[in-house]
Amino acid sequence: MAQQKHILVAPLYWGLGHAVRCIPIINHLLDQSCKVSIASDGQALLFLQKTFPELSFFELPSYNVSYPTRSIYLNLALSTPSILSAISKEYKSIQNLVEEHHFDAIIADNRYGCRHERIPSILITHQLNLIGNNFKVNKAASRLHHSFIQKFNTCWIPDIPTSPGLSASMGHGSFDFQREYIGFLSSLQRGPTELRKRALIIVLSGPEPQRTKMENKLLEQLNDFDKEVLLVRGLVKETQEITHANNKVRICNYLNRDALLKELNQSEILLSRSGYTTLMDLAKLQMPAILIPTPGQPEQEYLSKVLAEQGIFYHSDQDDFMLHKAYDEALASKQLAFSVKESESYKRVLNDLLMKLN
Repeated sequence: MAQQKHILVAPLYWGLGHAVRCIPIINHLLDQSCKVSIASDGQALLFLQKTFPELSFFELPSYNVSYPTRSIYLNLALSTPSILSAISKEYKSIQNLVEEHHFDAIIADNRYGCRHERIPSILITHQLNLIGNNFKVNKAASRLHHSFIQKFNTCWIPDIPTSPGLSASMGHGSFDFQREYIGFLSSLQRGPTELRKRALIIVLSGPEPQRTKMENKLLEQLNDFDKEVLLVRGLVKETQEITHANNKVRICNYLNRDALLKELNQSEILLSRSGYTTLMDLAKLQMPAILIPTPGQPEQEYLSKVLAEQGIFYHSDQDDFMLHKAYDEALASKQLAFSVKESESYKRVLNDLLMKLN
């Protein structure tokens, strides 16, 4: 009988997206009788502790990323020292954790210090080519990024191999490192039409202060919106809080994955950031959406515009957002359509990894 494999899953805390998209990976590993431990920080760690209370958890250094300005280059310049420091610290933490807990493999979602030379170390990222407004800076930043990726045994790209997929030019091209496309990391499925009794569900996420700015703008415009709405603030707290902005708008701090799926299936349209995890969920749900990229995150701005140009989703900048217009135009959009086989190839890739560990 094969020995139970112990896998460490380590998502970045940069909003909850990286933690959420690791859920299908964790679930599949558990289904294959693996022992799974989780390493992260901040609300991502708390979210996964609430989702998988039976698992072991380890806290890693925070990258402390924020978006105080609208310039990605200035934001990166301000954040780079803390990011590099966190990568160095988490690398040292991982060396100690591997020695103490004898993991058989590490799956790191955008955590560049979560690797070990003696065991398979996999990096998950869809951002192979970095996006911004300056070509020379993009090229230099992408080369630096590739140098980090090359330190891992392989890179798993949560997309389909055929361009444009969901990541478009960010996740497709010619690269010098080992990589594999693993489909979409989402376990959500759309329910029957008759369940959709709510007009709109709003799910906020991402770094501050932009999350709070978007929440305040939405609350102001919801005063004149006469349809039923659920606003999920994206704040993981010890206790749930449910309030009402008015008799048609209900507000809660967060929802676990099962509760979120239930609420999504009762809603006609999703309003959210255009984070990549959200796009993968929408691809599985075949659900109309209003996408509002986080200011200062060019990858969100790029992807939401690419999909809006195809008539798939409605896109708006945060400053120019008008709820009534967005809702009407989102109803008229089409949705993404991918085969189940290509969208769930992560299961095959995980099984291949486990076979190699035996």
